[in-house]
Amino acid sequence: MREHHGPEGEATVRAGLQSDHRAQLEAGILRSAWVPFSLFIDLNETIDRSFGSGDFALCRAMGSYGARVNLPTLYRIFYRVGSIAFILKRAARVWDVHYSSGRLSVTSGKGWARLIIEDFDEPHPTLWESVAGWGEASARLTGLEDALAKLEHRPEPGDYSPARIIIRWDPDR
Repeated sequence: MREHHGPEGEATVRAGLQSDHRAQLEAGILRSAWVPFSLFIDLNETIDRSFGSGDFALCRAMGSYGARVNLPTLYRIFYRVGSIAFILKRAARVWDVHYSSGRLSVTSGKGWARLIIEDFDEPHPTLWESVAGWGEASARLTGLEDALAKLEHRPEPGDYSPARIIIRWDPDR
């Protein structure tokens, strides 16, 4: 967000946050700290409302950006030599490093991979769009430049059915 909108954009977002979330950000958050999911939602919604169209598409773009920017050097090697199925299944194994509830499972075939997120305590479109963006960018980082993620089922808050995301690409690549 800072890269695209500068200090003025950051001020706009801070002003749009709930007061307790604004206070948390102003106090500073360590990269390794556990962040309340409500802050994730508020931050994503505020950014999307301020600089997007309010349809959560910007949340997807931020998830994609996160996949490209936040990769440790070790994982970059896996993206270059591994398959998308390997990358996504690895992500499923470390889901609980990033989230305190739910689980991610992955199935895949020739030209597709399906991500299913189940048992998440606070279902929200910001998460589904962010994960879809991350998955699509991850596929592209493995060389599948035509990969596209689609939400097959996007539960709204209060709907605890599994979220389903399918990523498709040209199977002959």
